[in-house]
Amino acid sequence: QSSYIGAGLVRWEEIEAIDFLNFSGQVYLSIFTYDTELIINRSSGMKKVFNTLNKGLLPSQVNIPVKNLDCSVDELLNAIGERWEKAFKEES
Repeated sequence: QSSYIGAGLVRWEEIEAIDFLNFSGQVYLSIFTYDTELIINRSSGMKKVFNTLNKGLLPSQVNIPVKNLDCSVDELLNAIGERWEKAFKEES
């Protein structure tokens, strides 16, 4: 819930990649899903309109400004790596 148009829960198995993108002078933690319409299809009303407009700005489906995070980038990367690994070990 990083904003009004928050993406909601995105499951690990729906994530194709995680990266950092620069846009308009700001760094974002960007999440790419296998289904590029995932967030749009899960929203309705004005949220769907805003999500559709946002899709034209960046190629990723979820974008969180790094400056809004409550941890350092290193802590975040370590946490993502641990959870990513755990999620896919449980699948196999």
